[in-house]
Amino acid sequence: MPFLRTSGTTFTLSGSRFMPFGASTFDITGSTAQVDQKHADAVAMKHNMVRYINWLPHASAANSEFNATYWNIIDYGLNRAIGDGLKVLLDLSDIQGISDARGYTFGDANNLALWQSVVSWLGTRVNSVNSRVYKNDDTIGIISIVGEATGLSNSEAIRIYGAISGYFKTAGFQQLIQSGGCAKEIFNAVSSISTVDCNCIHTYDAVSSDDFYMRTVFQPAAVQYGKPWFIEEFGATQGTGDIGRSNYLRLKYNVGLLYGCAGFLFWNNDEGAGAGGFGISSQVTPVTANLVKLYSYIKSYSPRIPVDAVSSSGWY
Repeated sequence: MPFLRTSGTTFTLSGSRFMPFGASTFDITGSTAQVDQKHADAVAMKHNMVRYINWLPHASAANSEFNATYWNIIDYGLNRAIGDGLKVLLDLSDIQGISDARGYTFGDANNLALWQSVVSWLGTRVNSVNSRVYKNDDTIGIISIVGEATGLSNSEAIRIYGAISGYFKTAGFQQLIQSGGCAKEIFNAVSSISTVDCNCIHTYDAVSSDDFYMRTVFQPAAVQYGKPWFIEEFGATQGTGDIGRSNYLRLKYNVGLLYGCAGFLFWNNDEGAGAGGFGISSQVTPVTANLVKLYSYIKSYSPRIPVDAVSSSGWY
């Protein structure tokens, strides 16, 4: 597949509208078998994107950010994604976790030096499975820096995210670069950064709260700066019940679509069972999984689905 691109407030692939639709695939550090299972679940639910997050230990030890044991799993996943027809959102929040373990503050000199060294290294990293260079690998659709940063002023957010996103552009990355789940207080400021290609949110709020901020903050910023906004993370626990979660996701999808949300990735793609868990899979939560599959059939969501599979009127 070619590189993911933007056109105004939407994403495009080969010049046609593309809506990232999928889930977070986290904790794939154990073995390639975990990648295989979670990719199989993603394909079964008709996803077109998976988000890799939380695969690097947050260790203070020198060079832990370059540990090949963990990066080789990502190499395997990226190669597998080609055959599965999946784009990958590569979330680098673990780098901030490593920074925190070393006692750095987000945006201080040590933190920015760490980010710059990682970006420089990652740009020239060669995939150990298929020999693709990371910065030139079109399997990676979006790269997220770090989400859920709190306590930043607008000027601090512009300085920090502007610096880190700038490192990616200087290093020649061809993928879309974005902040990660962005706090609503700094959403407009981060959207204004020229080296940030799109913006996203994490939300576990009531739909009424989402409706307000999507209408007054997220969609207006997307329109003002001509960039897509999307939901990178949302969900409800299994304790909500399979039918209750299905209804919750349906409302999230609908209110997002109402306000121009350009993509949806729920938390998370997992077969684990437990009242406090967020996992969704056909095996454990069939009603919710079927709801996800139903929405994935909306025209232009997935490159694997014929464009005439669903009425062009969609669901909203």
